[in-house]
Amino acid sequence: MFKVNCVTLTLFSFLVLCVAGTAGAAEMSKEDAHMKMHHLHVMMNKGVLLATEGSNLLMLSKTDMLPSVDDMMDRHGSEMISQSRPLIQRTMSAPVIMELHSKKYINDPLLHYTEQLGVAMIEAVDSLEKMIMSSTSADAKKMSHLQTLLNHALEMAAEGSNLAILGQMGKTGEVMDTYSIKLGNQMMINAKMLLSTTLQGKTMQDLHASGSTPASDQMMRNVHSFAEAALKVIDMLITMPPMH
Repeated sequence: MFKVNCVTLTLFSFLVLCVAGTAGAAEMSKEDAHMKMHHLHVMMNKGVLLATEGSNLLMLSKTDMLPSVDDMMDRHGSEMISQSRPLIQRTMSAPVIMELHSKKYINDPLLHYTEQLGVAMIEAVDSLEKMIMSSTSADAKKMSHLQTLLNHALEMAAEGSNLAILGQMGKTGEVMDTYSIKLGNQMMINAKMLLSTTLQGKTMQDLHASGSTPASDQMMRNVHSFAEAALKVIDMLITMPPMH
């Protein structure tokens, strides 16, 4: 009888722990849910950075300035761009996303925002994958430089977003957290200004005047397509809902 009681007690204790654990898992707080989503945002931003930095390497490799390393830059750039899409897509299909969908946060604005941001980032990566410098003409080199500036604008926004997210997590003290958020927000604003200035600047206008327009030139068309996609991502990063 004593043995049976011990077994019964053990089973009862196990069941209590299981129920408690299940209840604890079901009671994810809003703060925890938002923390998880912000971790996903950092991963998605890294995916964007892979694409833009890879694109910069590709653009540089096509200028024929350093033939001895051009092939290496081309390979590394292509590999970085090819890795960016899977990183964003895997992040968007991560188990935590499925977990949030199965709980009360399915209608949370931050979850909806996260999914829309992923779609916008994939569109930007799509544009970079189509970017090909088809010649080494003077106009093509100018467009390559403009593309590098646009890439840098998106990079600045992604890095600024990560700084703002880190500050919102509140792990480094009020002074550093506030500074991190302020600097990150300023970087995102500056990124949008850089993108707009690049599109409206004299070099772009001169290229259009000389015949390199989106309607007549594939590379220029790709430049404008990426700028439009990048602006959408930057605007979304600037307006990212704060963590509660």
